[in-house]
Amino acid sequence: MIPAPASAVAAYVQAMPGLKLRDGGAFVARVGPALMARLERHKAAVIELLAGNLCRYCGGGIDYRQPGCLVFGDGAGTHVSCYVAAETERQTKARATDDRR
Repeated sequence: MIPAPASAVAAYVQAMPGLKLRDGGAFVARVGPALMARLERHKAAVIELLAGNLCRYCGGGIDYRQPGCLVFGDGAGTHVSCYVAAETERQTKARATDDRR
């Protein structure tokens, strides 16, 4: 079962591709007060997500001792099944956009 706060945090962070953090957790990019308040409410989950302990896509826990996990260059992690689903969706949307041209 996916913990609700973690999946919510995953969605927030995915919606902010330009957001960068530096050590110590201070934001480099400007973030609106509403988003900052939501992130603050789920601070522990944000830290776990950015540390690669939660899946980038579903927010579920990752156990790297088990097969089926990936690590991205930025240190974030994902389940292989979540990555495949997200990549399939991305490519399907790209094809649909190309077909409309």
